[in-house]
Formats: sequence, C-alpha cells, structure tokens
Amino acid sequence: MGILILINVSTSKTWEQVNGPVGGQALCIVQCKGSLFAGSVNGGVFRSDDKGISWYHLDSSYSLAITALAVKGDTLFAGTRYSGLFLSPDLGDTWVNVYLNGDPQHRKINTVNVIGDEIYIGTNPDILRSSDFACDKL
Repeated sequence: MGILILINVSTSKTWEQVNGPVGGQALCIVQCKGSLFAGSVNGGVFRSDDKGISWYHLDSSYSLAITALAVKGDTLFAGTRYSGLFLSPDLGDTWVNVYLNGDPQHRKINTVNVIGDEIYIGTNPDILRSSDFACDKL
C-alpha cells in the first residue's frame, strides 16, 4: 500500500521589463544607497534612482565594457573587459583605475566580489585579491 501525495507548485513567476540603459547591453547590475547601477557592453556604467524606470549614463565611466560590478560601503568597483578595475568613491561621479596589470589577459576582469575587507577579482587566468585595492596575486 502506497501513499500518493500531489502538490501543486506553480513554476511560473512574474517578470516585469524595466527600461534598460539606452545604448548599452547590461552585463551586470548592483544596488548601492538606493540606486541601481548597470554595467554595459560598450556604454560604461548607467545609474537609475527610480528602480529602473529611467537611467542616465555616468560620463566619467569612459564608455568602457563593464563586465562586473561590486559595492563596499559607498564605494563602487567596476571590472572591465580590457582596462582593469576601476573604483568610484562617490557613486559613479568619478572613477580611478586601481588595477591595470601590464599583461592584457589580467586586464580582463570577469568577476568582482567584496568579502569582508578584501576585494577579489577573477581575471584570465587568475584570481586576485586585495585588502588595499592594489590587487596582489593569490
């Protein structure tokens, strides 16, 4: 004798399209201080202060290919396809390159993650970390 239990689980979830950044395909999104930031293929970083209804381009992001974004406190980090890692201490108004290795493969940032007081970046072919944002090889 067996017991058959049927559970009806809905697999359909609701997704709502928001206005994407104009001029750029979004590769990554992060939230900081109530704003959304999107990194795009060729348009740099875009910011939305209204949950994605409208976006504006952060001109100082140099129209780079942004492949990864991360946040630590008020600081944004942007990994790029060919130009290393950038840091913005003021929610995207200004950017400073904090990692530009001489080897072009190490300038391809695939992922950025902040864990505690350290930042980790995944490059081709290494993982690097820094506690002072001057990334040293693991």
